[in-house]
Amino acid sequence: MTTIPGEVDGSSRLKIYGEEVMLFRCELVVDESNVDDEMNRVAAQISFWGEMYAAAEQELAEADAHYRAWRAVFGEKLLDANPKLAEWKIKQAIEADPKFLGIKTGLALAQRNAIALRRHAGAWEKKANVLQGKGAMRRAEFEATGMHAKVEKREKKKAAATEEQNKNMKKIFKDKKGS
Repeated sequence: MTTIPGEVDGSSRLKIYGEEVMLFRCELVVDESNVDDEMNRVAAQISFWGEMYAAAEQELAEADAHYRAWRAVFGEKLLDANPKLAEWKIKQAIEADPKFLGIKTGLALAQRNAIALRRHAGAWEKKANVLQGKGAMRRAEFEATGMHAKVEKREKKKAAATEEQNKNMKKIFKDKKGS
């Protein structure tokens, strides 16, 4: 995973397993004129960014495992050559190797990307909370102005369906007791 500076103001480009992903912070702003559409797509966005965060965490774990394996093999080779080598000399030799810096840079980048995606996924969850609050305020406004007829009809239908289900369940249990 590598980070490429964003071309769009307020954005970041990440590479997750070689696939470029753009983080647009402007998408996190609630469009007041289109709250319904925002509410309809926020769950899908939470799912998508959660998946991206999981992939970043996996890539971080793999980078860490790669570093540890490389370090262990390198240290073992040093000890094979000189079994009495002090631990600090082994550490110094590992950190002086040209591959060390590249591996540690990749590990740091993977960690940065995992953190960025965790925060981005969390921001979508916060947006969902904001939208939920806005939806509740809109419903309260509709009720205050008497524009909630559709909601009342839906609630009556739901109550009737629930009552019908309850009657059916009572009948089923009554029939089973009689058997």
